[in-house]
Amino acid sequence: MLRTFASTMLQVYLIDYFVALIISLLVNWYLLKRYTKWGVKNHTQEGQERWVAVSKPAVGGIGFFVMFILSLVFIAYNYFIPIDDLPFMGFVGASIIGFGVGLIDDKFTMPAWFKFVGQIVCALVLFYSGIFIEINQIAACNFFITLFWVVGIMNAVNMLDNMDGITATTAYFVILSCIITHFSVPSFGWQYNFFFVVSLIILGGISGFLKYNWASAKMYMGDSGSQFLGAFLAALSIIYLWNFKDENYANNYVQWRQFAIPLIAFVVPIIDTTTVFIRRIARGQSPFVGGRDHTTHQLAIAGLSDGKVGLVFMAINIFSMGIIYWLVPKIETWKTAYTLGSFFYFVVLFLAFQLVYWKNNQKRAFN
Repeated sequence: MLRTFASTMLQVYLIDYFVALIISLLVNWYLLKRYTKWGVKNHTQEGQERWVAVSKPAVGGIGFFVMFILSLVFIAYNYFIPIDDLPFMGFVGASIIGFGVGLIDDKFTMPAWFKFVGQIVCALVLFYSGIFIEINQIAACNFFITLFWVVGIMNAVNMLDNMDGITATTAYFVILSCIITHFSVPSFGWQYNFFFVVSLIILGGISGFLKYNWASAKMYMGDSGSQFLGAFLAALSIIYLWNFKDENYANNYVQWRQFAIPLIAFVVPIIDTTTVFIRRIARGQSPFVGGRDHTTHQLAIAGLSDGKVGLVFMAINIFSMGIIYWLVPKIETWKTAYTLGSFFYFVVLFLAFQLVYWKNNQKRAFN
């Protein structure tokens, strides 16, 4: 009986996904044809430099938001909008704020502080709606780590959007990791869940966008896309990936299992942002000034085409998702070895990218 129910629900989920994919293809096709000048910026401006300095419409974020609104319409039609569900409304509110902040920046090229304030507001909305990282029972500790995570992920996703297909692919597999968790944890199960429905439709939306964003891209997602995805993924990861706690431990005891799974899911943007911050601060440069020193750029400098760079990052994301698929069912029997293995995986990848950077510098020195 349970197997039949799961099979039926899987078919429903697949239909939802492919319908979202088709709608996304049509929406992005229309945006590409209609709004060819939207979000086009001078790529020599501060913070706007991309690997390929060719101006293209940054309308992908609008497509994401259209899919987001359609997901809410879908929920309202088939169920109801749970306005009394504070966490869900906070999730919706933070996603809308992230999109709005990015949309204004796409249009008017706002200073860096504008996005930073918007990111803090997103974090506050999530925290006070009940979506927060619960490390222990110290409210201030939970508040600051939630603030750091939301602002950090929104910036990391924004900074990762520097080469065709990279950010959308990464977001796709982070959402898939959350969906894997949804099916793997008994408290979520196969039943419909408002967060899950929105995630599934956004997943289809990203798939449709990738048709136009893979190298060589016809459109970019813009800050409206990266800020929306940043807020969306930060909230979704708190719901699905962060709060795995063993209640048998003391309430004020930090459990490293909580850090391990989000670290693996977001390994690509975290390594990229950490690498960029370290290098730019070491040069006495603002970390928020655009440059060609990202992990993506280093692979391209090493000789890979843009498409192959995208495939490398896709492989990393798929492997990371595979680790999560293996780890999540072991939450109840978590071992120290799992924590050490997770951090070892992160360190190995981090050092691998530093090695590529070092070899590129060696080539420049000999040339």
